[in-house]
Amino acid sequence: MFPPEEFKALLNQAEAGDAEAQFKVGRAYDEGLCIEKDALKALGLFIKSAEQGNEKAQLALGYSYQHGTDVEVDLDKAIYWYTQASLKDNDGSAAYSVGYLYANRSDSEADRKTAVAWLKKSAEQNNRDAIYCLAICYHQGIGTEKNTTKAIELYIQVAEKGNKQAQYYLGYMYQLGEGVEVDIEKANHWYGKAAKQGNLEAQGLLGYHYQIGLGVNEDIEKAIYWYTKAAEQGDASAQYNLSLISGNRSDNEADKQLAFEWLQKAAEQNHANAIHSLACCYYRGIGVEKDEEKAVELFQQAVELDNTDAQIHLAWMYQYGNGVEKDTQKAIELYTILANKGDAEHQLTLGNFYYYAQGVERDYQQALKWFLRSAQQGNAKAQCALGWLYLYADGVKTDAVQSLQWYLKSAKQGNNEAQYAVGDAYKWGYGTDIDIKKAFSWHLKSAKKDNHKAQAQVGYLYSEGLGVEKNDKKALYWYKKAIKNGNTQIFANLGFCYSYGEGVKQSYKKAIYYFEQGVAVKNLLAEFYLGHVYYYAQGVKKNLAKAIEYYRLSALQGYLDAQHQLFYLYAFEEDVIDYKQSMAWAKKSIEQEYAEGYHHLSHLYEQDKGVRRNIKKAMEYMTKAAELGLVLSQMWLGKTYLKGSKEDKVKQDLPLAFHWLTKAAEQENAEAQYYLATCYEKGLGVEADAEKAQQWKEKALAQGFEPPTEEPVGE
Repeated sequence: MFPPEEFKALLNQAEAGDAEAQFKVGRAYDEGLCIEKDALKALGLFIKSAEQGNEKAQLALGYSYQHGTDVEVDLDKAIYWYTQASLKDNDGSAAYSVGYLYANRSDSEADRKTAVAWLKKSAEQNNRDAIYCLAICYHQGIGTEKNTTKAIELYIQVAEKGNKQAQYYLGYMYQLGEGVEVDIEKANHWYGKAAKQGNLEAQGLLGYHYQIGLGVNEDIEKAIYWYTKAAEQGDASAQYNLSLISGNRSDNEADKQLAFEWLQKAAEQNHANAIHSLACCYYRGIGVEKDEEKAVELFQQAVELDNTDAQIHLAWMYQYGNGVEKDTQKAIELYTILANKGDAEHQLTLGNFYYYAQGVERDYQQALKWFLRSAQQGNAKAQCALGWLYLYADGVKTDAVQSLQWYLKSAKQGNNEAQYAVGDAYKWGYGTDIDIKKAFSWHLKSAKKDNHKAQAQVGYLYSEGLGVEKNDKKALYWYKKAIKNGNTQIFANLGFCYSYGEGVKQSYKKAIYYFEQGVAVKNLLAEFYLGHVYYYAQGVKKNLAKAIEYYRLSALQGYLDAQHQLFYLYAFEEDVIDYKQSMAWAKKSIEQEYAEGYHHLSHLYEQDKGVRRNIKKAMEYMTKAAELGLVLSQMWLGKTYLKGSKEDKVKQDLPLAFHWLTKAAEQENAEAQYYLATCYEKGLGVEADAEKAQQWKEKALAQGFEPPTEEPVGE
């Protein structure tokens, strides 16, 4: 406010062209001091004053054009007038304003370099704002090469004079080790200074550091104090953290309510974690009445903000129909988002949908795709699943070597299913050479983790002395472990141990108990052995009817030994002879290419038992048994072709006789060895060779074979 006389003098001076008076009168018009406010007249006077070099007028014009004060924003004019003012500027404020405008006018590198030049000019005049902005330029590499050391030097200059943003950045750089060694205590020092001046980022970080004891002693009360400071300024992260502390602090209803209120404030600012937590509150009724519909709405909102926890929660809800109608496709969509983020666990989950056909058609190719991604990140379960896919899955090219490689990766991480599978691979030679010792080693690893299938295998290997020294007591131990862990297929093995006193005192009573347990769960071996109990009168009276009953149960499940036992009993056991039944079970066995079944059928056709005699059929079945390696069939064919039979219209065929006799002889059949010697001696089906004849004859006689009195060769 000017006294009237003084203002009148100023008006006269301004009209006379006095630059200082023009500036002062311009201010009067601009602010409505001693005269009616008139922005247009104020601007005109400022321009006249500025054009005469008045620094204050030039600064005022620069500010007006920069901020659009009573004029349209015009950054070029703002820069022009600030530049003019800088020619006389003593505190660097004009040069700072020019630098600031160039820095923010565009993203061009030229403008940014110009900005740095002006900021340097201002900083040389100790302008704190310029020093701070120049520090940012060096820190972030804006308009100049990034130089964190220089940035720290400049931050310190203004931080020590109270610049709270510089104090915050110093704390940040000491915490992360940018341009300096990591020093949490120094970080907290600068955060503390900035926080006391109201810097909410520093307040939030200081709260977090007190909460977890980072560089300071853990102090929940101080954490709450600083979180509250930041939260009251609207910092969503601080509000969220306060809600967590209050919610977990006690079961006090007031704390729960406070937690809910802070959570709401953070959620209102679209804080994704807060929205997810708020959804959980509505879902479980924590601090608010339970409302599943509201919970789903909030979960969906958090999902749209790409909140992983919400994606997991909502996917789970749709997968199992908890709080929403079950929708497998929506669950898969959400799991796919998680899987595409590289989440190995949810890649596994997605693979399982297709592997187990959970609400979708089984698709092993899709399962393979997701298991592979998960397995490549080291997920042991996915690696184990890949092992199975490469060995058994339809539509996936069988690759036993790949299968074993994945099983091994999983097994080495301790996955007991994979360890069992690796044991099987070495036992049967899947993707590797058979190595029973390695098989035992891997099965044992799995067994020790309570895999009941592996425990059964370890028991079996101990009982047979395969890959390890035979030890019936250890076999019994592992069989019992397997049963305890739910292996219902091992009752027969345990019963067998008691039946024959292997590793335990013989007890038919206990053997029968375990066999009956196995029968109750339809174990084919238990059914077969219980048949043996009644057939061979092991601790009970012989009972053919019961024996056949149990053999039949086992045979119907495809157990060849039971089928063999049945066709044998029906053919030779006087009280139950039934050649048609015998033939039926023999035919059942040859569905599995059982050589003994073919051999038996051949004899039934040959001997006219249960079927009209048919030598042609008999020869066909016997040939099939011989081709499957049954030595008795090979011997029978050799003798038959050696002699021939006019009655049965079987032509003598000496080359064929020689072929089959050789096969049987090589399997150490003494009779075949003797007849083969005859072939070499007389040149039957082969060129005569007295030396070989003698060798084969000696082999036969060494086994106690008594030569027949009749001529072995027909006419």
